[in-house]
Amino acid sequence: MYNAKRDGYGNGANLAIPSMGEIEGRLAVLKVVAIRLTKRGGTRRSIPVSDS
Repeated sequence: MYNAKRDGYGNGANLAIPSMGEIEGRLAVLKVVAIRLTKRGGTRRSIPVSDS
């Protein structure tokens, strides 16, 4: 969803990793998340969620 305050700034402020391009930054973030979940030993569904 577009957020004018967050996404409206220029100079790379709206990028996942400002020093990278739009696609490269998003892919890098997704790789980090995937590695983190793999090392944790499962998928996002296996992360315990409290039922309170």
